[in-house]
Amino acid sequence: MGTSGTLRVFVCFMLTLAFAEKTPLYIGGFFPMTGPNSNEGQTTLPAVQYAIDMVNNRSDILPDHEIVLVWNDTQGSNTVSMKLLFDLIQTPPKKLMLLGPVMPKMAAHVAEAATAWNLLQMSFGARTPDLNCRTRFPYFYRTLGPDQVFNPAKVALFQHFEWKRVACLYEDDKYKIYSTAKDHFVDLWKAGGNEIVASECITDTGASLDKLKQHDARVIVANIPVNKAKQVFCEAYARGMCGKKYVWVMLGWEAGSWWDNPSIPCTCSTQELKEITDGMIMMDFMHSDVGTQEAFDVNPTDFEAYIRQKSSYYDKYASYAFDGAMSLALTLDQAAKEGVTLETFCYKNETYVRTFSRIMSDLVFYGLTGKIGYDAKGNRKGHTSITQIQGDERKLIGKYCPFDKKLTLYDDTPIKWRGGGIPKDGFSRERRTHHLPHGALLAFVCIGVTGALVCVAFLIFNIKNRKHGYIKLSAPAINNAILIGCILAYGALILNGVDGRVVVPDNLGFVCNARVVVLAMAFTIAFGAMFTKTWRLHQIVANKTACKRVVKDLGLVTSIATLLGIDGIILITWFTQDPLDRSIIKLPEQSDPSDSDRLIQPLLEVCSCKYGGYWVAVLLAFKGLLLLFCLFLTWQTRHISIDAINDSRYSRMSVYTVALVSLIGVPVFYLLGVNNIAAVYVISPICIIVCTSVTISLIFVPKMHAVWKDPNGVIDNKLLSGVDIKQVVPIDTLTQKMETKSRLEVMLLEKEARIQQLEQALNSSLTSSTA
Repeated sequence: MGTSGTLRVFVCFMLTLAFAEKTPLYIGGFFPMTGPNSNEGQTTLPAVQYAIDMVNNRSDILPDHEIVLVWNDTQGSNTVSMKLLFDLIQTPPKKLMLLGPVMPKMAAHVAEAATAWNLLQMSFGARTPDLNCRTRFPYFYRTLGPDQVFNPAKVALFQHFEWKRVACLYEDDKYKIYSTAKDHFVDLWKAGGNEIVASECITDTGASLDKLKQHDARVIVANIPVNKAKQVFCEAYARGMCGKKYVWVMLGWEAGSWWDNPSIPCTCSTQELKEITDGMIMMDFMHSDVGTQEAFDVNPTDFEAYIRQKSSYYDKYASYAFDGAMSLALTLDQAAKEGVTLETFCYKNETYVRTFSRIMSDLVFYGLTGKIGYDAKGNRKGHTSITQIQGDERKLIGKYCPFDKKLTLYDDTPIKWRGGGIPKDGFSRERRTHHLPHGALLAFVCIGVTGALVCVAFLIFNIKNRKHGYIKLSAPAINNAILIGCILAYGALILNGVDGRVVVPDNLGFVCNARVVVLAMAFTIAFGAMFTKTWRLHQIVANKTACKRVVKDLGLVTSIATLLGIDGIILITWFTQDPLDRSIIKLPEQSDPSDSDRLIQPLLEVCSCKYGGYWVAVLLAFKGLLLLFCLFLTWQTRHISIDAINDSRYSRMSVYTVALVSLIGVPVFYLLGVNNIAAVYVISPICIIVCTSVTISLIFVPKMHAVWKDPNGVIDNKLLSGVDIKQVVPIDTLTQKMETKSRLEVMLLEKEARIQQLEQALNSSLTSSTA
């Protein structure tokens, strides 16, 4: 502090002692009267003095004391500010509190040093987030806090309009004012289960805006300085990010009409900027929410006139400075009422500053900038005004009260949306679980039930006519197995349509496992029975040696049981180790034809497990080997046409049909993928229907026709293709006779060969004799 400043303080001190009737309380002040930011000092010093004079002239605030402001010029320098702090402390009288500085870095240096002397400090302009640190700045308060104090109001407003998707555009400045506010908003927003679709820095404004648009950002929070806002929104206008689909939200406490300010460079015209600012929402402290009596009988208009008279310049810092000074005065007043002896204040006694800090934290009053209180970090909290740019005007549309966390929107000045309705926060997404259409489900169920009933009818027919000659010769026990397998296949067709509409979703896991078991057993029983019939025929016609080989029905049934046993081992191991369960697959989103802003998210219920692909591969490998072996045997016996034994060409046609459908259907199913609706709902049921229906039609319809044609069971000998059999015999007997016939044919061929040899020898002898 210079010589003149020291003399001024000393004179004030002596005059106070000589003439004052009240006990003086001294407050140190820091104001930039010259140098950088001198405008703030020239408006805030008169405001602070105005508040102090008003307090000193009132009888309800500090009636036995008066406040004396001891201040000096910081000259906009951090070094000068620190020197002034030491001068204030070393020069009597003692200063109970500090007021200022206004600049963030300067305020931080003073606050950190002032902690050593247990001094409470009030600032009215430092907005940097680092001042929130109570470890470094335990006694620092401010009437103009960081930008994050407005974030609860943003969250409340967005929730009111049921927006869930929000994007952020911010500047990464050296003081982290905007980036910290953005981070705080992101944390607050996500805590409510909402989504941040994108968060972009304006280092490369064009690229950042492109990313916002790419992510379909509609509601955008802009934490950017006013001097850059004009060009940022100009580039947003060039990308069409304006109009009824977009909502821009930014702070308005320092905004003014920046879009009309010719001193801020921009490549867009004013009219173009109005296209994007029209409908913009801004937030500020609620200056207009002040009652005359509540604000110490201070008329805001008279206050502004007074400041302009003193400095010929006015900005909002003046109001914040007034409220900061009033906060200190009210804190000292409450301390005095609690019996604190303010006259004996000592820098080394921490009790004073702790008491002041406690009182300040509980303080709530109305000032020129609205309702005022302080949070746990020393930041001012108050009503947030919510304004909207409507045309050329900023209109107050609502307020947010942080004390009761209540949002109020005004009916007399309603918010106006350019599209007439509340903008959407992006494409609205509707989840739709795809199920088998009711018509297709009904069709499949009807086919399944009808097919199963037909199989039952054939089964009854087969059992009832089991002693009929034609039926008896075609191995009725194996035919019964084919029918049982077909019944199970039709049952699997019905199970395929069971989904979350039919059973509780939690029980779908059981249905999933049942589908696999029933279908696997159906294939093994039905196709395994056809395999055994083909194998038996192959054994008969391929065995032309003299040894006797009889293939009985019991052996064929045992073969089917063995195949089922292999199935059982695979399925039991699968479902005990890694059972199937219901899972939901998200299919690619689709646009709703009836609403361009709506996206449909199709969901598909499928059965899956952790290692499902491996288990299916094992099962398909087993079935595939059975299929290939049966095809081989069928091909080997393709020229045999003993209808009574192997149902002739009909059995072969059934095998070929099943093989063809399986070899086409299974690869197509897995190529399309289990998340393909056609694969799940169409391919599998059609394969089941075709294979099963063709099999029962080819195998059993000719039998019904034969029985209808010959009810007595007389077998035409032509059916046996030359087999000399006079009566209907059991299949085992027929097999023996077929084998005997084969042996006789072989013996006949051997005899004929011997005869030819003897004839050749005889002819040779005759020729020799003649010669």
